[in-house]
Amino acid sequence: MSKIGINGIIESAGLAMVSLTGVPSHLDAAAQVFAALAQRGINTECIVQSPGGHQQSAITFCLARLDLEPTLALAETLRARLGAAAVQHVPRVAMVGIFGPDFRETPGVAATMFRTLTAAGVAILAISTSISTVSCVVAADQLGAAVAAIEEAFELP
Repeated sequence: MSKIGINGIIESAGLAMVSLTGVPSHLDAAAQVFAALAQRGINTECIVQSPGGHQQSAITFCLARLDLEPTLALAETLRARLGAAAVQHVPRVAMVGIFGPDFRETPGVAATMFRTLTAAGVAILAISTSISTVSCVVAADQLGAAVAAIEEAFELP
């Protein structure tokens, strides 16, 4: 079976992941969270919002590990303001992604990525996709194994 062709691999190390869980489904909850971060000069690399039931959601994002402490303090303020249940974090994560122009027309790209990482013993902590990328948040110490597995599983230029 031939390998799926990709244009490349994206790596981002030195990250932390923060989640606000049990966020009531305010129309502007995400806007409030990311406006507050931006006002403090904190950039995010990955954002995932998912429904949690009972008209609540979880908002998860990655940021530079150096920004973790001020972000946690801000997240606690936002938790109280929004009426969210909790703030959780993972202090040492990395992102690994693949990109290519034809993912929309290529069945199995995501499945191959997830199967590849799992087979390599790499736990996927979060997933973000677009029409041209599939990105996974992994433990920081698993980034090298993730990249090696992806290089073996996909056809690179």
